[in-house]
Amino acid sequence: MTQSRRIRIGSRDALVANVVEHVSRAAHHAICARGIFSIALPGGSVAEAIVPVLAKASVPWQCVHVFWCDERAVPESDLDSNVGLTRRLWPAVAGTSTAQLHPMPGGAANLSAAALAYMEELTAVVGTPPVLDTVLLGVGADGHVASLFPGRPSLNVRHSAVVVESHAPKPPSARLTLTLPVLVGARETVVIAFGAEKAQAIGRALEDPWATTPVARALREANRVLVMLDDEAAGQLTHTKLERLE
Repeated sequence: MTQSRRIRIGSRDALVANVVEHVSRAAHHAICARGIFSIALPGGSVAEAIVPVLAKASVPWQCVHVFWCDERAVPESDLDSNVGLTRRLWPAVAGTSTAQLHPMPGGAANLSAAALAYMEELTAVVGTPPVLDTVLLGVGADGHVASLFPGRPSLNVRHSAVVVESHAPKPPSARLTLTLPVLVGARETVVIAFGAEKAQAIGRALEDPWATTPVARALREANRVLVMLDDEAAGQLTHTKLERLE
């Protein structure tokens, strides 16, 4: 497989602006080509930085389908909810309310049934196997992406688009998550890392060909990948070609 990979570094503000500009262009292209644009959002610090700016982007939101990469097994009202975080960060900007949201049902009583229902919802919009236009992924200090953690069986699931992770190494331990084939099978996967605590995971993922962390596998297996790093997260890269944003 011939992979397209670009790695950009810069200040957090420059990276956020570039990601939002990139997503806006992708949305317009997808809508012109297929009539819809589909995106999967992350949680955590990446969502906190990206979502408020993305909400103000000039995008035909009525044609946009928003999914989530993962969700904790909590109701949306809980502060640990990724969907709840996005709703709090997404201001009432004109037009954005017309986006078609597909919240991951982390608060469901039966997570296995919820995973199946979300897979059906996803494939109804983007086809079988599901191909999203853009996936935005944050990175954990241990190299996890979405709720795919090092050494966990869920990282190797190939037959399902959505699975339950019952033993995440950080609370809450129960999660719903998109599987690796969906994350890397998107038309573009954007991996975003901020902070020095991510530097070791990013350094291994990009410069150790034998690394098996989830982010390393995502970077190797994605069809088309854009990596966005602040200077701290890129601090252990010594042999990687980088594009600096001003």
